[in-house]
Amino acid sequence: MNARFEISSLFATETDVRSAYFGTDLWLKAPNGNPTNLTESQWLQVRTAAFKAWFGDWEFNPAQASKIVDENGEPQVVYHGTRHSFESFDHLCLSNNTGNDGHYGAGFYFSTEQMEAATYGDLLYPVFINLKKPVFDCPECLEPIAAQFGIYKEFLTVDKDWLADQIAAKDEHAGQLARLFAQGLSYENAWDEFIANGGNFHDNVLDLNCVGDLYENIDTAIGCYNMDFINEHFGEVPEHAKVYGFDEPVRIIYMTDMGNCGQSFTHISKGCGFDGVWANSEVVAFEANQIKSATGNNGQFSTDANIYH
Repeated sequence: MNARFEISSLFATETDVRSAYFGTDLWLKAPNGNPTNLTESQWLQVRTAAFKAWFGDWEFNPAQASKIVDENGEPQVVYHGTRHSFESFDHLCLSNNTGNDGHYGAGFYFSTEQMEAATYGDLLYPVFINLKKPVFDCPECLEPIAAQFGIYKEFLTVDKDWLADQIAAKDEHAGQLARLFAQGLSYENAWDEFIANGGNFHDNVLDLNCVGDLYENIDTAIGCYNMDFINEHFGEVPEHAKVYGFDEPVRIIYMTDMGNCGQSFTHISKGCGFDGVWANSEVVAFEANQIKSATGNNGQFSTDANIYH
C-alpha cells in the first residue's frame, strides 16, 4: 500500500500534520512524490481539517475539491497585485484598477505568475482560491454559457465513417479510398496508399477526385459543393451522422467583449453552475469568501470574506 494512504487525511492542527509526516519519505512531498512547490508552513496548513473543509479534500477526494491546484495536485498559490492593503475583497471595488469588468468576467482577479500580478500594484497578496467548478476557456466548457449569449453549435460537417460507408455501398473502389481518408490519413498519404494497394481508377460509379475533395476539409466544414454531392448520391444526412460545432472560435473574451460585458458573463456563468474562471495564467473568483491568504491565515479558513480568517 502507498504510505500516503496509511496516514489519516484529516489533521486538526499543523502540529498534528508535522507529527505524522516529519521524518518520513512523504515530508514536504506532493502526493505524486515530487517535491512540493509550497513553503513548509503552507504545506502543513493545506493538510489540516480546517483547510480541507473550506478548499475540499484535494488529496483524497479531488473531484469535490477546488480545481486551483498545481502540476503536482497540491493547492496552488496565486497572486493579486494592488496598491492598497485590505482584509477582504469587496465587490464595490471591482474595476477600480482597470476601468472595465475584466476580460474574463466580473470578479476578483489573480495570476499564477507573480510578475504578472505585480503589474497591477506593488503590494502582492499570495492566496489560495476555492473554485470547485471554474469556467475553462475551451468550447466544451463554454457551450452552456455561449447558448445564453445566443451562440449555438451548427451543423458543420458529417461523420467520416458514415460517409465512407455510404460511398462503399455505391462503389467498392471509391469506398476503399474513402476508408483510408476516414482512418485519418492525409490527402496525399491516402492517395499513395490507395495506389499502393492496387486501387482501381476505372469503371467507378463515383468520381474518385470528388471523393478526395469530400475528405480534404471534412474536419472543419463540409462546404456547400460537397454537401450537394452528398445529397445527390446518398440523400439527406441523418441526424446521427451530423457533426456540430461552433462556426467561429468560442472564447470568453468574445462573450465579455473584452470586459465590457463582464457583469453579464459572470451572472450567466453563475446561473450555469460555475463559480469562477481559470483562463491561461488568470484566475477569477466570483465571491470574496473563495479567497484565503496563503501566508497570513489564522488557520480557521472560515466561510466569511476575511482572507485572514
